[in-house]
Formats: sequence, C-alpha cells, structure tokens
Amino acid sequence: MTKGPGDEVDLSAVRKAALMWVSFIYTQATRLEEAVDTYTELVVNQQFVATYEARGRPAEWAKEARKARRSLKSHRPPSVGADKYFFLLSVAQLGKCARLLPDDGLPNFDDSELVRHLRNIEEHWEQPTGRSLTALRQSIPDIAPGRLTFTKKDIWFETVSFVEVLRWTRAVELKLRLSESPENNHPLDPSTNPSFPDGSRALWATLTGQFQ
Repeated sequence: MTKGPGDEVDLSAVRKAALMWVSFIYTQATRLEEAVDTYTELVVNQQFVATYEARGRPAEWAKEARKARRSLKSHRPPSVGADKYFFLLSVAQLGKCARLLPDDGLPNFDDSELVRHLRNIEEHWEQPTGRSLTALRQSIPDIAPGRLTFTKKDIWFETVSFVEVLRWTRAVELKLRLSESPENNHPLDPSTNPSFPDGSRALWATLTGQFQ
C-alpha cells in the first residue's frame, strides 16, 4: 500500500514519545521492584507466623512474631501483577518507537517479540486460546499470565531479564538524546538522570555493565 501525505511519520515526535516511554519504564521499574520486595516480605512473615503457631508459640519467638503480624496488617496487598503489566506495556511501546526509527542506530532488543507476547497475555488473560498465548506455548508449554521469578539481583519474565531490559532502555535513551536537536526538546521531557533507590536492581542495572 502506498503511503499518502498524511501517513508520513514525524520522526521528532516518535523520538519524544520514545523518551516518554523510557521515563515510564524507569517509573514502573521502581514500582515493580517495590511490589516484588513487599510480596517477599509478606510471604516470609506469613510463613514465620505459621511456624510460630505450629510449634506452640515458643516464648523466644514472641517478639519477632508480633513484628511479623504488624507487618502483615500494615501492608496493602502487593500490586505485582499490575506493575508487571505496566512495565511490559512500556517496554513494548519503546520497542515500537525504536522500530519506527530504523535510521537512528538504536540498539536492538532480541526479546522484543517475546515481550510483546508476554504483554498481550497479561492484557488478554481471559483468552486461553489467544494468539500470543498459543504462540508462547510452542516454546513454554506451561506458560501462564501473571507469572514471574526473581532473586535479589534480577527479575525474570520467563527468559526476559529485568536488568537487561533496563540496560537496553538506558542505551536507547542515551542514543536518542545524542540524536535529538536541543531546540526540539520540550521542558517536560523526562530527566536524563533516572533516580532509583539505593541497592535496587534498577540502580545496579543502569550503573554497571553494558547492554549486549
């Protein structure tokens, strides 16, 4: 199909949109980490209280049991599923922007197609025979929406690494900022210096190593 005059892509607008999605990725990275860590804390406390009760409430455990119960009562249910979805959504949108800028020399992300499918099954979780879920079952037979794994150093969406996503995001951002003319920058563009909590996976990802 031949493009009409109104179908031309405004590359400057795409670059601005890409930087917006970069900012969203950074925001969602922090939210996802906080949700994962809160979930971990609640599970540990829940298990401790259950063991405390099962062992007849040992007196020497009472203080820690009270702390664990307070923690369970004071925390809202962690929003891991929602934060995972919005993180994957932002990553998929940045990938779309990158595809619209083939001459900008932006780094490729090898798992972009997998991210798109994972985002789709989170959004269309009620469709067990949807296209993305069907496609993923070919390589991941037990695939299911809402699943992730994590350690203190990384979070995994099946085989997609949270750390590698952030390194790719940072590499894309730096390349975009070199290519965009300063006079085209908008005062509401996201900061070039993402602020991540000390000790977070996101901070470690963006300060160490290079995107491969």
